Amino acid sequence: GASAWYIRQQEELPLSILTGAGFEKVPHHLYQPVDVMTIQADKACAFANLKLTDILGDPIEYTAEQTDAFSVVITFSKHTETFYLSFDNNEGVGTVTVTGGVAEKSELAKLQEAYDAVAGTDYTVGTDIGCVKSLDALNAALAKAEEYLNGGEATDDELKAAREALQAAIDGLEVVMPEEGKSYFLVNAFDVFEENFGVPMALFSNPDNGMPGWTYISINNPNYEWMFEFVDDEKKDFRLFNIGTQDYISGSTGGDHVMTQSNGGKYTLIARGNQKFNILNTDEGASNDGSASGTWMIHAKNHNGGANPFGSICMWGNDNPTKSEWYIKESGTVKTSIDEISVESEALRNVSGTFDLTGRRVSNPEKGLYIVNGKKVLVK
Repeated sequence: GASAWYIRQQEELPLSILTGAGFEKVPHHLYQPVDVMTIQADKACAFANLKLTDILGDPIEYTAEQTDAFSVVITFSKHTETFYLSFDNNEGVGTVTVTGGVAEKSELAKLQEAYDAVAGTDYTVGTDIGCVKSLDALNAALAKAEEYLNGGEATDDELKAAREALQAAIDGLEVVMPEEGKSYFLVNAFDVFEENFGVPMALFSNPDNGMPGWTYISINNPNYEWMFEFVDDEKKDFRLFNIGTQDYISGSTGGDHVMTQSNGGKYTLIARGNQKFNILNTDEGASNDGSASGTWMIHAKNHNGGANPFGSICMWGNDNPTKSEWYIKESGTVKTSIDEISVESEALRNVSGTFDLTGRRVSNPEKGLYIVNGKKVLVK
């Protein structure tokens, strides 16, 4: 059979748009995103009922100001690159020319943006993994930023210094990290898992297929226990060693991760607040530039919004790192009194017998989590 592909053409500014019949149905995709756009008509125009919508037809947030009889300036609330344009062409305009770019933000706006990013993160002082040792410097930097943001007089240099002090305070946070020689569970921080299944999901090494995966945590199964083997004197970069299968999780393979006897991938921890971490790949070739395609971190693949109970591990290129966060819990500190979990999928309820989490029938279950007569049972 034949396959049809639609390739969206990227357009550069200045962009000329013919405003004949149906022009409002033509999508435009700019080569570079903009947050300020000028639309200039080839004759005087009021731009009545001006609308810009995204590729799904939803309105794009913006403010508009008509600067003269021919032009209107659009300021977007966020970067925009794809849009539909429409207006009531009562004047018979034949062509509009679109120009634009990224406006330089004021120092006050930059400070507000930095403050919002920091104030929205909950850091906890303590000795547990992921806690911070002190918040004194950060609280002082936040207080100074709040003073300026609440109307306190400040020069641009003072606003810039306040913003830089915020960043320095974040960079200077001492986060409690895992120790070499101890074993840990890597528990997924996506809370919906526990809401849906009654138990958290954790990273494990599967001896049957030689790959890491994630599923219901089994606190007595060594395949769920990991050690951090640091590879530098600063104890920043490490390899993840599995106690149960005695091998390492790989770096990027171009697909899902695998387990390897040697030369495991190198990683570092990025503290995300709330005792959560991203596990960021630092192998050569991992650019980690903050973009969707260049930031590589360990991710629970195919979790389907927390609806799936198991999956593989992949390298996720993600500019929203909250989707790939993990708790690090020392082995022996994870306690649960759950012997039987009452939340099962419809497909499991009519199954009789005892099975492991890969679906294999088991005659003499050892310690761990099993499916017994359609119910998940923790064997202690």
